[in-house]
Amino acid sequence: TERASGMRRTFFGSFRTSTSSAQVGAMIAAMEARPSKLPPPAQKLRIQLFLLFEEPTSSPAAQAVSLFILGCIVFSIALFVAETMPSLKPHIAPSAWHGLELFCTLVFTVEYVTRLCVCTVAGKTVCGFIKAPMNVIDIVAILPFYLWAALQNVPAIRALGVLRTVRLVRLFRVLKLGRYSAGMQLMFVALKNSSQAALVLMFFLVIGLVLFSSAVYYAEKVSCPDQEELSLARATDGSNRTQLQQYVQECFDSVASSSSFGICCNDYGAPMAFPTIIEATWWSIVTMTTVGFGDVVPQTTLGRIVGGITMLSGILLIALPIAIIGTKFQEAYDDYIAQQPHLNKPKSEARKQAEVKNAMYLEMSRRLRRVPFVDPEMEGLARDCAEGMEDLAQIEQEMWSMQKCENDTQYEALKSFDQILSKLLTIDPMRSFASIAASAKAKNKIRQEDSVSAGSESTPASPKSPASAQQNTSSVLAVNASSRARAQGSQVSMASVVTVQPPGSVLS
Repeated sequence: TERASGMRRTFFGSFRTSTSSAQVGAMIAAMEARPSKLPPPAQKLRIQLFLLFEEPTSSPAAQAVSLFILGCIVFSIALFVAETMPSLKPHIAPSAWHGLELFCTLVFTVEYVTRLCVCTVAGKTVCGFIKAPMNVIDIVAILPFYLWAALQNVPAIRALGVLRTVRLVRLFRVLKLGRYSAGMQLMFVALKNSSQAALVLMFFLVIGLVLFSSAVYYAEKVSCPDQEELSLARATDGSNRTQLQQYVQECFDSVASSSSFGICCNDYGAPMAFPTIIEATWWSIVTMTTVGFGDVVPQTTLGRIVGGITMLSGILLIALPIAIIGTKFQEAYDDYIAQQPHLNKPKSEARKQAEVKNAMYLEMSRRLRRVPFVDPEMEGLARDCAEGMEDLAQIEQEMWSMQKCENDTQYEALKSFDQILSKLLTIDPMRSFASIAASAKAKNKIRQEDSVSAGSESTPASPKSPASAQQNTSSVLAVNASSRARAQGSQVSMASVVTVQPPGSVLS
C-alpha cells in the first residue's frame, strides 16, 4: 500500500524535490559567487529569473509560473485536438483558432528565451542548454508556428502540402509535459538505462520479422494454383470460359480470399493476402506482439502453423527485454524515492524483523496447506498448524503495533519530563538563594515572636541570643547552598541519563 501510494504521488506530483529556504539561500549564494561581467543588480535579476523559471518550488511565484506554463501546454494540446472537430468549425472562426495558437506560442517563446538568457548563472553554457533533450523538445514545439507563418504565402510550399506537416510537429508539445511530470521523467530515465535491452529487443524483432514474414509468404505461396493449367482447362460450371477466368471471378467476389481452386493469388503467383515479404511484415508485427487485428490471416494449414510459431516466438522474444526494462524502471523509482525526504521513510530494525517473521509464518502456512497427506488425521493436523501459523503472523503484527504505540507514549512522557527538567535547571540560582534566605529569616523572626509571646504567658525561657539566631540562619543558608551545588553538579548527569529517544525505538 505504501508503494502504491508512493507511485500515485510520483506520477501525479512534481518530479522536483521540495526546496527549503536554506537550499534556496545556498543556491543563490553559489550563483552570486560565480564571476560575471554584468553589474551586480543585473546579475541578481538574472538569478531571480532563473529561480522563477527553473525552480518551481523555490517560491510561490515560481510555482504559479510553473502551473501557468503547464496549463498553457495542456490548453495547446486540447486546442490542437479540438481544431479538427467539424462541429466546432461553424461556431469558431479561423482567426480565433489562430489567435489562441499565437497566445500559446508566445508564452512558450518567452519561457524559452528567458531560460536561454539566464542559463549561464547556474554554470551551464548556451550550447549545452540548447543541446539538452528537454530544450530540444521545447524548440521543436515552438518552431512550427513561425515556419507556418513564414511559408504560408509561398505557392510552391502550399502546393507540396509542407505546411500541414509543419503544423503536425506541434504534437511534440505533449512531450513538454515531461518537465513537470515525474512519471514521464521516470520513464525517460528507465528507457535510457535500459537502452541495451531495447537494442536487443529491436535486434530480435528484426530477425523475427524477416524470418516469419518470409515463412508465411512461402507457406501461402505453395498453395497457389498453377494459372497456366487453369488457362488451358474449361470452367467447371459448364460455361465457355476457362478455369482461369472462373478463378479470377471467384476471387473477385470472394470475401475470404479463396476459391474452389485454392487460395486467391495475383498474376505473379503470390497470395493476395501476402503479395510480398515486405507487406507480410505487418502481419508479423501484429502476430509477434499478440495483437491480432485479423485484417490479414493465413488461409492454408501450413500458414496457420507458421502463425502459431510466430505467436509463441513473439512472446518469448519480447518477454525477456521487457522484464529488464521493468527492472530498470523499478531502480529509477527507488532512486527517486531515496531523493525525496518526505517519501523516504526507512523502516526500523524491529519492524523489519516483524515483517520477516510474518512472511515466514505465512510461507509455512501456505506450504502446509499444499502438502498432500494420505492420512486424514495428518491432514487435519497440518490444516490446524497452518491456521496457527496465520494466527501467529497476525499476533506478531498486533504486537508490533502495540509496541510502537507504547514507544510513542514513552517518547512523549520523556519529552515532557525533559521540558520540566530544563525549566527547573534554567532557574537563576542567585535569585533562588536570595528568596530562600529571606524566607528563612522571616520564619526565624516569626518563631522568635512566638517564643516571646509564649514566655510572657508561662515560665520565662532563656531568650535566644542574636548570635544563635544568626547561626541558625547561616546553617539554613549553608544547606541551601549545598543543595544548589548538587543541583548544578547533577545537571550534566541528569542530561546524560534522561535522553529523549526517537519515535519508534525500543526503550529499555
